[in-house]
Amino acid sequence: MRTDPLVPLNALKLDSFNNRSPHLAATIQGLFAKGTPEIIKAIMDFDCLSIIEKNYLLKIGISDRIIYLLAKYSTQKHNCPKIIEECCICIRNLIDFSKPLDDEKDEESTIQFPPKTPRGHLSPLLMLLGSKPDSDIFKGAVLALQSALFRSDDQRKMPAIKGLDVLIPLLNPTNSANAPLRDHITTCVCSCSMYEPNTDLIRSLGGLDTIITLLSNDNWRDPILVNLVITLFNCSLTGEKIKAAIGENGIPVLLNLISTSRVSKAKQYAARTLSHLASFRRVNSKNANEISAKNQRKILENGGIEILISLLQDGNELVQYAAVEALASCSDDQMSRARVMELGGLYELLKLFDCCQEEILVQNVSAALCNCSLTFAGKILEEYQGLTYIYKLLSFPHDTVIVNTLRTLHNCSTQSWDLVIPGLHKMGGLAILFKLLTESSPAVQLDAIQLFPSITFRPAGCHLIKEFDGVGAIFKLLDTTNDQIFEHAAASLWNIVELDDESAVIVSSRNFMLRNFAEIFKSDVLGKKKCMIRIMTYVCKVETARVFFRENSLKEISEFSNHPEATFEMKFFALLAICYLLAPENLLNEVEKQALEKLGNFVETA
Repeated sequence: MRTDPLVPLNALKLDSFNNRSPHLAATIQGLFAKGTPEIIKAIMDFDCLSIIEKNYLLKIGISDRIIYLLAKYSTQKHNCPKIIEECCICIRNLIDFSKPLDDEKDEESTIQFPPKTPRGHLSPLLMLLGSKPDSDIFKGAVLALQSALFRSDDQRKMPAIKGLDVLIPLLNPTNSANAPLRDHITTCVCSCSMYEPNTDLIRSLGGLDTIITLLSNDNWRDPILVNLVITLFNCSLTGEKIKAAIGENGIPVLLNLISTSRVSKAKQYAARTLSHLASFRRVNSKNANEISAKNQRKILENGGIEILISLLQDGNELVQYAAVEALASCSDDQMSRARVMELGGLYELLKLFDCCQEEILVQNVSAALCNCSLTFAGKILEEYQGLTYIYKLLSFPHDTVIVNTLRTLHNCSTQSWDLVIPGLHKMGGLAILFKLLTESSPAVQLDAIQLFPSITFRPAGCHLIKEFDGVGAIFKLLDTTNDQIFEHAAASLWNIVELDDESAVIVSSRNFMLRNFAEIFKSDVLGKKKCMIRIMTYVCKVETARVFFRENSLKEISEFSNHPEATFEMKFFALLAICYLLAPENLLNEVEKQALEKLGNFVETA
C-alpha cells in the first residue's frame, strides 16, 4: 500500500504504531521532497500525533527540516510571515508531549521517552522575538518557545544570552497590548528562572520588581499567578542580592497573596518563597545571615507568623507542608519563635506530626522544635509532652531529623537535666542514643556524643551509662578521625572513670583510658593531641592520673607546649597540665588560680 505524500497525517488510520511508522515517515519525507510552502498545510496537524510518533519524527530529523524552513522564510528575500507563524505552531505541536492519544495510553505508559527539546530549536525562536509584539510571527514564536522551554532542561541557559531582555519588558502591567500573551510569556520566564544564571539576569532587567508589582494585583488568571510566584521562588533559591531584593518589597505582597488567594499552588509557593527568604545558610556568611535575619523580622512585622500558622489548617497538604517549612525557617529568630509559641504554632506543628509522617513534614517540624527549644525548653517539656516527641523523632529514619532532635534534647537537658535524662531512660531513649553512637553517620555521631559530657558529669548519668555497658560504645569513638567527636568521647569517658568508684569496670576503664591518653601524646596525630590537652587540665587533678602521666607522658606534654602548630590556647593548657603534674596536691588550687590570672592578664594585654 502506497501512501499519497500529500495526505494529512491525521488521515493515516492504521492499527498500531509499528504498522503506521513507515507510512508516517514516507509521508513526511514526501512532503519535504516537494520543497514548497504547501507542506505546511499537511503538517499543521502534528498535534494529533502520539508521544511515540512525535519522538519518531524527532529521530528521523523532522525538526531540522522545520527549522530550515523557519530560517529560510525569515530572511528578507523569502519573507513569508504566514509560513513563519505556521512553522512556529508546528514546532510547538511537535514538542508538546502533553496530549497522548487515548487509544495508545496503555502502549505509551510502558515506554519512557525523555521529553528533550531538539538542539537548535531555541535560537531561531529567540531571533523571532525581535518581531513586533502584536504580530502573528511574534505570537507564534512565544507559543513555540513556551513549549520548548517547558520541555527542556538543557536549553534554558540559552535565553540568558538573548530572549529574557525581550520577554521581561513585555511583563510590564502597563503594556496592555501584550495581555493576550501574558500567560505564555510568564510561562517562558518561569521556565528560564529554573536555570540559576538566568535569575540574576531577571533581577538586573528589573524582572523581580515587575513580578512583585504584578502579584500585588490579585485579578490574574490562575496560570499567570502561579507562574509569577514560582518564578520568585526559583529566584529565592539563588544569590543573596536576589533574596534581599525580593525581601525588600516582596514579603508584604506574598503574605497578602497567601491571605487572599484561593489558588492552592500559588499559596504553596508563596510560603516556600518566604521560607527561603528567611532561612539561614549554615555557612560562615555574615552578610547572608544578616539578610535572612532582616527578612525574618519583616515577616514578623507584617503579621506573617499569624498568616503562616493559619495555613496549617488549610485543606491542601502541600500548602500545609510549605507553611511548616516557612515557620521552621522563621523560628531561627528569637522574637519570631516567641510569637510562634505565643500563638500556639508549635502545638499545631506537633499535631500535624501526630497525623502525618511524611519525611519533608517531619524534617521541618523537628527543625521548628529545635529552634523553639533554644528559648522555651521548659514549656516544651512541661506543656507539650516534649520528651514523648523527642523519643519519637529520635527513631525517625532520617539524619536531618535525628540531628535536629539531638540538638533539641541537648537544649532541654541543659535546662532540666533531672527531668530529661531519667525520663528519656524510662522510655528507652538511652538505648537509641547508644545505637546512634555506633551505627550512624559522623554528623549524627557528633551531635549524639555532644550530649554525653553533660550526662556523665553527674554520677547518676554515669551509672545509667554503665547500666547499658555504654563505656564500650564510647571507647569505639576514640578511633575516629573527627577531632570534635574524639574530644567529646574522651571527656565523657574521663567523667566516668574519675568517679569515686573502685568497681572492676571502672578500674579497668580508668587504666585503659590512661594508657590510651599516653599513647596519643606519643603519636604524630596533632588533632587528637589538641583535643586531649584540654581534657588533661582536669584529668591531671586526679591523683591516680597525675602519678601515671608524671611517669609516662611528662616529656611528650612538654614537647607539645613548644609545638610550632600549637595555638596559644593549646600551649597554655599544656603548661597548665605540666604545673598540675609537678605541683604537690595541696597546691593544685593555687596553681590553677595563678594560671588563670596570668591568662586573663595576657588576654587584656593582647
